[in-house]
Amino acid sequence: MNLIVICLDSFRQDHVSFYHGGQPVFDDVPPCQTPNIDVFAQRCVVFENAYPCGLPTIVASSATLTTTSAPTCALPA
Repeated sequence: MNLIVICLDSFRQDHVSFYHGGQPVFDDVPPCQTPNIDVFAQRCVVFENAYPCGLPTIVASSATLTTTSAPTCALPA
């Protein structure tokens, strides 16, 4: 079994057509077309309710994924 983890910071669901079926999310704004991400998402496990502990997310999330320790949600001063 292979595992690929993709971490993207500041990646909104309304910018990927997989999450809204290619339909417009906002009035007068054409829908985003992301065919490669859509095909990949259809063949994978997609987490639709994953929430970060704060911003920026990539630092705490990457540390949690690699160490399995819960983030403290605070950056050193």
